[in-house]
Amino acid sequence: MESQKPISTLEKARAINVSKAYFGTIAEIGAGQEISRWFFKVGGTAGTLAKAISAYDMAFSDAIYGPEPSGRYVVESRLKRMLNYEFDLLQNRSKTDIKSSRALFALANTVAAKSPRYRGDCHGWLGVKFQTEADGPVNEIILHIRMLDSTNHQQQETLGVLGVNLLYAATHHNENIPQFLTSLVDAELRERIEVNAIRLDGPLFKKVDVFRANLQLLQLGLTPALLICDNGQVSHLAEELYLKQVLVHRADFNPITSSDMDMLLSARNHFCESKTEGNCAPFLLSEIFSDKVEVDMESLLHRIRMLLLAKQNILITNFKESFQLTDYLEKFTKDQIHFVYPSKKLVDIFEKDHFHSFESLARVFKEQTRMYFYPTPTNMVDPKFVVDPKAPYFTLPNYKPSDKNKLLFSHLLKEGYLEDIKDHHCEASLLIGDPILQKMIHDKDPQWSKYVPAEIASYIKTHHLYL
Repeated sequence: MESQKPISTLEKARAINVSKAYFGTIAEIGAGQEISRWFFKVGGTAGTLAKAISAYDMAFSDAIYGPEPSGRYVVESRLKRMLNYEFDLLQNRSKTDIKSSRALFALANTVAAKSPRYRGDCHGWLGVKFQTEADGPVNEIILHIRMLDSTNHQQQETLGVLGVNLLYAATHHNENIPQFLTSLVDAELRERIEVNAIRLDGPLFKKVDVFRANLQLLQLGLTPALLICDNGQVSHLAEELYLKQVLVHRADFNPITSSDMDMLLSARNHFCESKTEGNCAPFLLSEIFSDKVEVDMESLLHRIRMLLLAKQNILITNFKESFQLTDYLEKFTKDQIHFVYPSKKLVDIFEKDHFHSFESLARVFKEQTRMYFYPTPTNMVDPKFVVDPKAPYFTLPNYKPSDKNKLLFSHLLKEGYLEDIKDHHCEASLLIGDPILQKMIHDKDPQWSKYVPAEIASYIKTHHLYL
């Protein structure tokens, strides 16, 4: 059976216009009025659009939608103000009109696109508030996006296509989330845009697992990274890392253990003790690498829920290498980035060609980047890389690099790129690898639960994991 031919942007805009089933407003700030242009281009717009507006001037924008407490305009709260204002106005003015027999929508965006004055990360919010039938319940879809084109003109074009795709997908594929996401970013946009967060609200999406929907963004290659904050809210790095330092613990967290939790907390304390000025409130991230080709969706969902029980911020990425993650994080913060590893990881980093090349090495160890190492028992490390096998913990002074790595290790240590975490609170006997712990659970060894927090043990038992 032949696959169905993709529908072009022009055809999508025309289908919405000629259907006479929808009536709404499009409000755009930051990248022209490219979404509404598509509907004007195909004709018949008078029966579809009540209004198209672009309130660029801050004073005019504030007069219409109200001021933002943060003083920032490319934020989700701004988008929601726009959607709520335009949809409420639409409802009030359509009650006695022929348009009252149509489903209403408000489509809006607020973005930071390239301009002579702006050379930062080009991102923004795009959303639609809509009905699927006249006078029906209201639903809402909100996206956070990054625009990857190199010019303002190209970014405007991309945003216009994405906006049409969003409205078409919301009105035609709202009951099939995978199909919705696939139609959202078609082949035309695949290399030009990232969609790194999706919010779904309303009765239409009551049964949708929001974590699964967002993981599908990663699976489909629409984003290289997904952020879920400790309150369970799907967010994005541009918002959460704004003017913040970052501490990242890279691991499988399968499951999260007591030592994993202590690792980040001890790293935070170590970082704050060494900070000499300003407030110390680093953003803590528990990061999981997930190959987008081989995503084990159920495993990831369980790990997400366990990490949330442990009150962790979660970053899931398809960055296999640390330098790739460093490059990505630098797009969202100019402050310090610290990676946190168990000290036994030293052997992997230096002895197993972790960096592959001097280029990747240079991209990890930059001015703002450091690595913290959490002491692990010496008996967990290959003896040939240990200075003192009798020492209880394996630390930086106790690491014996191979001849080819001596100068490199000595340089990084001297320049302060590598640091031991001084204080930690997890007993050496409670440090354990995921495979060993999984085997203990599978074999019903009663001692396994002492390695994880009580709430995690309860979750594992309830969901019969690792059996």
